[in-house]
Amino acid sequence: MEDETRRFKIMVFVGLLFVLSAYSSCQEIKYSIWGKTAEATISSTQRMRMRRTRTVLVVRYEFTEESGAQRTDSMAQPLDWQPPADGKLSIDYLAGAKGESRLHGEWNFIAVSFFLVMLGTMVFFVVKTFRSAYA
Repeated sequence: MEDETRRFKIMVFVGLLFVLSAYSSCQEIKYSIWGKTAEATISSTQRMRMRRTRTVLVVRYEFTEESGAQRTDSMAQPLDWQPPADGKLSIDYLAGAKGESRLHGEWNFIAVSFFLVMLGTMVFFVVKTFRSAYA
């Protein structure tokens, strides 16, 4: 009984990690399918302290969506990040989704890779559980 409880706890933990990784990789998939690219103009940059230990450069920028709607957004960058001399950024955005934009070409390989690893791990545990149940 103790072994089954341990396996169940591991499966629940792997399941939670799977759900979290699926959410993160879905964000990447949304950008791949529905993402648009635009040129943004930097409106301001300022240092901001995050989580009491880390200071970042918050970059605020404005851009126009394909539909003509004006948007303002921001992103955090490392302190050593240098804004382009012309004040223009190439960004990817999701139309109509406030706060859903990022530098053009940014791709979170870690989230997608982690999702695939979690998917494989989850399939492994499910197959192993069914095999032991019907053996």
